[in-house]
Amino acid sequence: MSETDSPEIVRRKFTLTKSLDEQLVSAAAESYGGNVSLFLRQAISDHQKTLDGDGRLALQRLEREVGEVREQAIRISAESKRLNDSIKRLLYQLEQQANGVESFPSLDARIVFDLLVNSEDPLGVEDIIEELGMRPLRVRRALEGLWETHAIQTTDGVSFEVSSGSLGATEDSQ
Repeated sequence: MSETDSPEIVRRKFTLTKSLDEQLVSAAAESYGGNVSLFLRQAISDHQKTLDGDGRLALQRLEREVGEVREQAIRISAESKRLNDSIKRLLYQLEQQANGVESFPSLDARIVFDLLVNSEDPLGVEDIIEELGMRPLRVRRALEGLWETHAIQTTDGVSFEVSSGSLGATEDSQ
């Protein structure tokens, strides 16, 4: 049995500052049920282990935990960058829509919309087909897409024009 493991108890008298005594009493109350002597014995034992190098395991564990936290920070940073990029793309799209560059359901819808914007009068399906030389099915799908997005409206159930609230409408066509 080493000297530190000896069951013999020795009494010591020593002097502490009031603030150190308060810290000692507080720490003993937190972890050792208020037993200051037991707290001091354990603190001395722990300090001796640190001096003897037994604290290396704790240091290695701490280094490993720091490495794990670093990896988590890298992952969080990458995810944050990905989210920021997504937000930037969405803001760009919203800005484009606000500036009148509206996203259309299809290229055909964009072509039909441009024709309606530049037309002085509402156009019927036959007029659009004739003007653009597009197949009727493509014109119908384009009109349906524009209708669903409220980009166009019908004046009489047969002819179409740009909706007055449409982002792509110019001031001249409204």
